[in-house]
Amino acid sequence: MSHNKTFSMASVFRSLSESFRRVPPMAVPAILDCLFASTGLSPSQLFDSLLETFPKNIDDTTTTEGKLDADQCNYITSLVCALCHILKKDGANPTALKSFIWKSFVPLINKAATLNREMLNQVSESFIDVVTETNSWPIVEATLIPFCISSALYSTSVLQNVELDTFEVDRRSFILGSNVPVHEPRMDDQTMKDYGFLQLPLACHVLAIMLDAVLCNRQVPQTSDKVVSNGCQKAEEFTVKLIWDICNLSEQMLLQSSDCRSCAICHLLPVIFEALISHHSLEISIQGHACNLSRNCFLMKIWKCCKKLFSFGTLERRDAYRILSLYFCFFSHNEELGGAGMCDDGEEFDIKADKDFWDEIKKGLVDKESSVRKQSLHILKKALSKNGRGNPTTIPKTISSGKDSSVRGITKRERWANKEAKSLGVGQICSQHEIATNSRQQKWEAFILLYEMLEEYGSHLVEAAWSLQVH
Repeated sequence: MSHNKTFSMASVFRSLSESFRRVPPMAVPAILDCLFASTGLSPSQLFDSLLETFPKNIDDTTTTEGKLDADQCNYITSLVCALCHILKKDGANPTALKSFIWKSFVPLINKAATLNREMLNQVSESFIDVVTETNSWPIVEATLIPFCISSALYSTSVLQNVELDTFEVDRRSFILGSNVPVHEPRMDDQTMKDYGFLQLPLACHVLAIMLDAVLCNRQVPQTSDKVVSNGCQKAEEFTVKLIWDICNLSEQMLLQSSDCRSCAICHLLPVIFEALISHHSLEISIQGHACNLSRNCFLMKIWKCCKKLFSFGTLERRDAYRILSLYFCFFSHNEELGGAGMCDDGEEFDIKADKDFWDEIKKGLVDKESSVRKQSLHILKKALSKNGRGNPTTIPKTISSGKDSSVRGITKRERWANKEAKSLGVGQICSQHEIATNSRQQKWEAFILLYEMLEEYGSHLVEAAWSLQVH
């Protein structure tokens, strides 16, 4: 009987293997449902068997060049879909899901260099579907998140420059089935030996897609209050902790190497900014102490990082402009966000209220590199764009109400600038003060139009008209 059962399982594996190579991944769930209905095979038994052979399947399908062709990608993706489908049928048993994370998902994404982008996205989506449908965020929080944060830390010099207390959270980890308290996102020695660490871009990518997934999940009406057995934590708690972790991680990475900054800018900041639109104030317990992080506070820290980057070299300045450009994609109109951007004293954080911002935009507009000039012009347009109510965004009074230059004296350079402004026709527009709001908008529209027309000679316009624009 045992021999017949073994033979039967072997036949099932051969049939499934052929199917995985020939059918699209979306057809896999239907194939498995038919298999379970017709054979009486236990889903958990098939899951264990598939998972046990998964690492070997990855190695066998990888070519000598280390790349996967289209058929091999389809096979692996279908295999992942099969495992995920069984997890969803089983309600994502915590032990089974943790086994899937460590024996399938992590080893597979660790080979991201051999995967094409489409396959990586399909694998990630399959995993996220399981977590979302079964509300298994606590398991991800206890395993995959600390693994990714540890990978990011060990891939950068952050570890030498900041104490890990910053990233400690009040959580319990079930790494590899060991119910051991963990007070920082550092993996134990055995885990590091078995799995190593993800490359920095990949670790940041996984953190970003998990935060994006739980944010999207919050927007979908829940038909049932599903929970998992280990802790019964809600998706909202996972969201807050993950935002906290990624905010602290990205803040440190921005002041590290160019590669670190690039990962933070490309992967982490966009999803953080998106999250902070709805989560304007976070409360989290760290080692028994209540800690708070407001959107306003984080944006102020990001602006301070930009100021430091502006004071460094060319690469750092370029990255600072990239950060500002990203900032204005999400927060160009703080007045529309209500209390979301408020300080404790009720005042909004507005980067445009800082004179240093306008000084850096001016420097960017006259930079010798065309890409930097374009970045600065784009940021300027976003900063001056109209808000949702149709009102032009104006420069705060703290910047625009400076004393007249005739009172403090005028330099030779400023006299030249005034003459240049008049020759360009800017002075006439800039001297109109009858209707303050419309006049200011007209001035900037004329300035931008002239700057774009002059192209590489736009630096003459900036030197001539900038002081008239911001005063």
